[in-house]
Order: sequence, then structure tokens, then C-alpha cells
Amino acid sequence: MPAKQSRSIAINGAAAAACSLWLAGAAMAGIKPEDHDAGTDGILYPVEIGRWEAAVLADKDPDTQPIRDHYLVQIAKHQNQNGPDAPLLLSSIQVYPKGLDCTPVRRVILRSSVLDAPLTGCAPLAPFGSGATFSFSRDGLTDINTIAFSGALLFPLGPVPRRHSGSREAARTARGLSEAGYAFFIEGNGTSSSGQPTTGTVRAGFKADWAFAGGGYDQILLTSAVYAQSDFDLDGRAYGLQLAVTPQAVDRKLNGTSSFSRRVKAGEKFSDHYFTVNGVLDAFHVDEAGETGLTAGDDYAWLGGTLGYTYFNNKQVASGLTLDAKLDAFTDLANNEDAVLFTGTIGFALNEEGTAAIALKYEKGRSRQSFQKVDSFSLAYQVRF
Repeated sequence: MPAKQSRSIAINGAAAAACSLWLAGAAMAGIKPEDHDAGTDGILYPVEIGRWEAAVLADKDPDTQPIRDHYLVQIAKHQNQNGPDAPLLLSSIQVYPKGLDCTPVRRVILRSSVLDAPLTGCAPLAPFGSGATFSFSRDGLTDINTIAFSGALLFPLGPVPRRHSGSREAARTARGLSEAGYAFFIEGNGTSSSGQPTTGTVRAGFKADWAFAGGGYDQILLTSAVYAQSDFDLDGRAYGLQLAVTPQAVDRKLNGTSSFSRRVKAGEKFSDHYFTVNGVLDAFHVDEAGETGLTAGDDYAWLGGTLGYTYFNNKQVASGLTLDAKLDAFTDLANNEDAVLFTGTIGFALNEEGTAAIALKYEKGRSRQSFQKVDSFSLAYQVRF
């Protein structure tokens, strides 16, 4: 072998070995920032920040996931605000709160629907979530004012401690309950026009979420909700049970992605997307129909689910642009009826957190809750928290 080629192989081999040692050292050092302060001077320099980030990303222990997400947010904020070559003071790093787990601690949650508001799940697994929408229109020729609303307000009971240790065995077998979350809720969807009956439904009840560890997914979320239902004039009366199964796998962009929660918090400019897929059983009995398309005395057992797509971009559009397309398709096992509703939304965020937006919304089809046909286009105010 020529000397020059031999020398090249030796150099490449040394570089590969050095890289392997660097990664191994980062992983062995742990995920705490102080573990990577080689000079013990309270400062992390760019190389040390890189080793810290590599260690955090290399750790796959389910129990450390919320801690790792917390540290990744700290790194991203520092680099976005100060640049990739700026040193980082250990004293400026926010300490991970002891006892904090994946369960949300918000006292109130506002989303487009009960199913769009998970009560469990680490931040990377929680879907970005569509906000509740409010719209107002006035017909100058007929002097008719119209108010439309669609959303769900939840009041969580918790946070609830994790019920399972999140062991590797549970992640492999998907037999372990990792979390549980509970909330009271009010959910409504309807239109009110002056001089005309209000159309739509309102539900109030209790929701429970159970998150099961792993298997082939990051987690499998089982949701149940018991509720009482009426129309907006409270002339109707119905009660029922809703069950939903939602598998989450962020690497496959299934029902969530790690980018939304972490990058939005860090103020990063990015684009990302995920797909929504779930299975739903919604069964209820109607005592009084009220101003709905339901029939008094009938039982309904809607079986189906949701297929959807969400895209977010705050690079080309100030604050952020969100595109949502969702198809709810259900068949009534009790009455051999179908209810298919398509909803498309384009939201322009009004703040960097994405909690408020002006949205263009289009709906076409039939809602299973009220069984009334809809074909409408509206400009609405959208808010979530």
C-alpha cells in the first residue's frame, strides 16, 4: 500500500475514533449541563454546549424525556438569542423543577374540541392543537347578526402523578399505564342568528385520558368522556359516552411532533407538520331533540374517526401560518346513517406563541353531534391556551 494512502487511512481512522470517543464521552457524562463544564469555571463554551446537546439527544430513557426537553429549550433559546458561538453561563440555565412530570399543569385549556386537548403527554407528544374559533357577521340588507362558535373549554384536575415508572419493559410491551389526566369540560359548536333558531349543540361532562407506554409508538392515548348534551337554547336533552384511541409516534409525524412545542417556546423560526389519525366511538341517547337534526327517543352509536393534516410555518410569515385540514367520518351503527364533515382552516398567528390567530375556516358536510348539514365559509378569531 502506498505511504500516502496509508497515511490517509490512518488519519481518517484517527478522526473516526476521536469522533466516537467524543460522542461516547458526551453520553457517559450525563445530561446535566454541569457534567460538561470541563474547566469547572461555571461556563459552557461552544464545544461543551455541543457535547451537552449530544448527550441530551443520545439519552433514550423515557423517564428523562421531560428533563431532556427542558434542556433542549434552554440550548435553543441561548443559541437563538446569542448565536451559536457564544459561551453559556451555568447560572443562567433554568433549573429543571423537581417533581415536574409530563402532565400539563394548566388550570384551563381551550381547544377546538375535547379530543384536541390532551390531558397527558410530554410536550413533544402533545399535538400543537387547533384553537377555538369565534366569528361575527352582519347582513346589512336583512339586518341579521350571526355569531358562530366552535370550541371546548376544559378544567383539568391535577396534575396527576405518573402511574407507571415508564420502564423499558413497559415501553417494549405497551402494557404499562404511564399517565392519567382528568378534567371537567364544556364543548360547543353552533350558529346563532337574530330572529332565527340557534343551530348546533353544547356538551358538558367529565373527561379522562390514559396514556400507555410505548410498544411500537411513543404512547397510545385512550380517551373517555361522559356528557350531557343540549342545543344552544337548552331545549334539547341527551346524554352519552365517547371513547377515542390515539396512537402517537413523533418520528413518523403521527398525532404530534417534537418540533412544535419546543421550537415555538424557544422562539425559533421553522416549519413542520404532522398527521392526525384516531378512532372514535360516540354513543348517546336523545330524550328531547331541541333545535337539532336528531330524533327524540332514538339511540345513536357513531363509529368512525378523524383523518387530518397540520402544517406550521413561521419562517416566511410573521408570527406563523397554520394550515389544518380535517375529515371526520362516522357511521351510525344503530340507525345506518352516515355523517361526514370536512373542515379546512388557514390561521395567521397574531403573536409569536401562536395562541391567537385570525382564521379562514370552511366547513362542509354533516356533524354527528347535531346531524345538521353545513356548508359555510367564515373569517374567525381563533384562540387557544
